[in-house]
Formats: sequence, C-alpha cells, structure tokens
Amino acid sequence: MKTVYKTTSRKQSPARSLSGAVIITAILFFMLPLTQLISGFEFKKRVSLIDQALPPPPPPPEETPPPPQEEQEEEEPELEEKPPPLSLAQLEVAMDAGDGGAGNNLGGGFTFNFNAMEDMVFDLADLDQIPNPVHQVAPVHPYRLKREGISGEVTVRFVVDNKGNVRSARVVKSTNREFDEAALTAIRLWKFTPGEKDGKTVNTKMELPFAFTVNR
Repeated sequence: MKTVYKTTSRKQSPARSLSGAVIITAILFFMLPLTQLISGFEFKKRVSLIDQALPPPPPPPEETPPPPQEEQEEEEPELEEKPPPLSLAQLEVAMDAGDGGAGNNLGGGFTFNFNAMEDMVFDLADLDQIPNPVHQVAPVHPYRLKREGISGEVTVRFVVDNKGNVRSARVVKSTNREFDEAALTAIRLWKFTPGEKDGKTVNTKMELPFAFTVNR
C-alpha cells in the first residue's frame, strides 16, 4: 500500500499584501532624498577634484627690451698747433728769471713782435743750416779744484744770434757749482756762423757741455 503526501498551500490575505507594498513604498520614499544627498556630495567632490587638477595660469608675457641707442660719434679733439718760437727778448727774460717761475711770466705780461724773423729763436731741428763755431775759448779750470784733482762737467744753454754772437748764456747742469762761472766766461767769448732758415740768418738756441779734467 503506497503512502501519498499532499502539500498544503497557504493563501495570503489581501490585507497582508497591501501592508507589505506600503512598507516598501515608504522605504523607497525615504531612501530617495538620501540617494540625492549622496549623489550631490559625489558631484561636489568631483568638481573639487577637477578644480584642483586645473593647470596653473600661463606666465606673464616677457617684457620687450628697449631698442639699442645709437652711439654718438665722439668728436676728435683738435690738435694743438705748435707754438711759435720764442723771441730773443723772451728767451733772455726766461733765462734771467731762472727756475723761479719765468714760464708764468711769458704769456700775459709781455708783448713781442713775432712777425720779424730776426727776433725769433729757433731750435737746431728747425734750421736749414746750423751754427758752426769759428772761434773757441777753453774754460779755465779753477785753481783750487785743479790742485785738489777735482774734475767736473758743466752744460751751458745759450743763444747764437743772427750775427753769430753768444747771448743769454746760463748753466742748466753742473757736477760742481764752482765750475759754473768758468764755463759761462768761456762760452761768452765763442763766435759762430749764424744759423739759417729759408735763406735768412736767425737766432738759434743751443746747448754745449764743458768738461773740466785733471791730467795726472
């Protein structure tokens, strides 16, 4: 004899089904604002991340350098003209004044006529023909210095005028002042052929050393 099993089915009441639907609807109703809140937070978070990831602003444009200024050409200084030769009168004043400031007196305090060739004093390099001695006198060695065996040398500056005479003699270098007067006395007795320039005799500035030696 076989045993037969039968399933029993329970029927749900309509009221229970309705209450379940209401509960599910209420849960969904309350969850909708929560999902919107979460979605809004996620959107703000993404916007914040996008803002943070934006690249930095471009650097300011470089300043354009000013155009180079044109260099002004410097004017070349004018060469000073070589001063005219001193006149014989000027040279005598300078030599007589010595080293005590004669150069300061030659510009403003005196007026001379530079137009006459015979009144000018020229250097040897400016001449066509330099003076040549035609009469010479040896200096006398001072007795005391010669007796003591003292030698020396004196350099004399002077002017040979346009007639060949020695003028304005002065000592410019000396190893012993006791020789100076003997050298000046000797040179004043010398005679020269005058220097020439442009076919005319002129005054010439010269220097001459005198040696004082002792023969032993």
